[in-house]
Amino acid sequence: TKTDLAAGFYVGENDENVQKRFKENCKKPKALSFAAELDQQFRGCKIVYGAQSRIELTSFAEWFQRVDDLGVGVRVFFSKEEVLKSSSDELADKVSELFIKFFPLFFIALEEDPFPAIESFQKGTSIEGKSILPQKTQYWTWSAGEGAKYWNEFYKQGIAAIGWDHVGDLRQYRNKDEICSKLSESNVDDAPEPSNNALACWEFANEIKIGDIIFSKHGKSKIIGYGVVEGDYEFDDSREKYKQIRKVKWMSKGEWVLPNGNEMAVKTLTNITPFSDFVTLISNLVGLQLEEGGANVLPNNSTYSVADCAKESGFSVEDIEQWVRAINRKGQGIFYGAPGTGKTFIADKLARHLIGNGNGFADLIQFHPAYSYEDFIEGIRPATEGGQLSYSPAAGRFLDFCKKAEERDGLCVLIIDEINRANLSRVFGELMYLLEYRNQEMVLAGGTKFRIPNNVRIIGTMNTADRSIALVDHALRRRFSFIPLSPRYEVIESFHEGADFDPSELIKVLKSVNALINDKHYHIGISFFLREDLRGEIPDIWNLEIEPYLEEFFFDQQEKMEPFRWSKIESKVLGA
Repeated sequence: TKTDLAAGFYVGENDENVQKRFKENCKKPKALSFAAELDQQFRGCKIVYGAQSRIELTSFAEWFQRVDDLGVGVRVFFSKEEVLKSSSDELADKVSELFIKFFPLFFIALEEDPFPAIESFQKGTSIEGKSILPQKTQYWTWSAGEGAKYWNEFYKQGIAAIGWDHVGDLRQYRNKDEICSKLSESNVDDAPEPSNNALACWEFANEIKIGDIIFSKHGKSKIIGYGVVEGDYEFDDSREKYKQIRKVKWMSKGEWVLPNGNEMAVKTLTNITPFSDFVTLISNLVGLQLEEGGANVLPNNSTYSVADCAKESGFSVEDIEQWVRAINRKGQGIFYGAPGTGKTFIADKLARHLIGNGNGFADLIQFHPAYSYEDFIEGIRPATEGGQLSYSPAAGRFLDFCKKAEERDGLCVLIIDEINRANLSRVFGELMYLLEYRNQEMVLAGGTKFRIPNNVRIIGTMNTADRSIALVDHALRRRFSFIPLSPRYEVIESFHEGADFDPSELIKVLKSVNALINDKHYHIGISFFLREDLRGEIPDIWNLEIEPYLEEFFFDQQEKMEPFRWSKIESKVLGA
């Protein structure tokens, strides 16, 4: 129009199925809560519904409820005069903001169940098969009360908070001026510049975005921590004070003093994004890596508790807690036992637990007799450049792993499968010293200075049927926690609890077989039988895996294994 510019969403008439799905999803209960969010986001805007007619209503919730009558389109009108005053950057930001607000409506039109996708989108996480536009990371300095007096409290709670509780929920105000008026009339805020406080309130509730970086400050020249914004603005009336909050994943805590001549504003909250040199200075000071488009701060892994680990593995909570303590105490541990006792399986579960709720990662390598120091630590690698063959020093798998771990704050776990199949003294080299003295640094054979990062954990697995633990270097044994795993029959019972297969007779057979073997290094483990459809799969498991193993073990006493042929135990195991 002459005075307005409009932005909107419309489902085209050429696809009746999409229109039908959109209308059906609008009527679902979860749609009403989403409509309330839209009403909050577009508060103060003129909103018109319907693809053709211009029907002005009071809320998105009303549109959703009357979508059959109003049509499958909506437009939001903005003052043309205000838009034309905007700079190109401000206009681009406005368009991006509108896209982010409107984009969930596409999920409602295209998904049978759109609300999990909307929830993921609002959290800024990726959705399989979907892509979202990344938001430009903003950088803020913030003070946790006067003199940062509440910093330790907020750090533990995982929040950033501001005061001015008497103003109430900041979402009720349409702009900064309304907040400023409230501050002025309350007579509580006697600051010489109430507009600064109003700006802090407005920005805290409306301008800070999920994924932004907040630097916690003390005074004008000291940074005491930084973190990533994880949640939208909340007004928590249950708190005694500082009720205006946002969830923050605090990534680091310490004290970093700005170089002479550099100071931060005295204000509670300041957007320092426009001052790129200052952002770089602070980021370098605290060790935050900046990349094009934002800071290199990785999202946290999902939480995987000890209880989750126990439930999925069948091992007890007490066992798992003891193993975690052992690995954290030494920095490295080895699970050892007969084949099939679940060593690699539980190592993977423990790694998931250790990296849970952090930004660390897990990796796995397998040792073998040809594995060398050059593969694991560092060595010379052939390379061609311009048709010429050259040999250059290159980092091995462990140095690469540690380099990546240094970039993370969370625990990083390296699983070394079949660790005893390699010549460990030769493969580890100087690592034998560094495994014991984790806080030390030393020069490697190639001249590289190296130390193991504090957030690195190593979990090895050792099959004692291949090589007895007694043959492992005693110096190495002192550097690892050694965790024995024998066949735990109760894990089979726990795994098949409530299933159509009763494992009690199978367990009796396994106990008899292992008693006959009479060597704990060669016992038949439980992992063969941790299968969902064990009743249907056990004939093949026994004929093709267990019997060949027994034939090899009793190669000169075949008569001993005859009672354990599948044809002899089938009826007993299956209860037929």
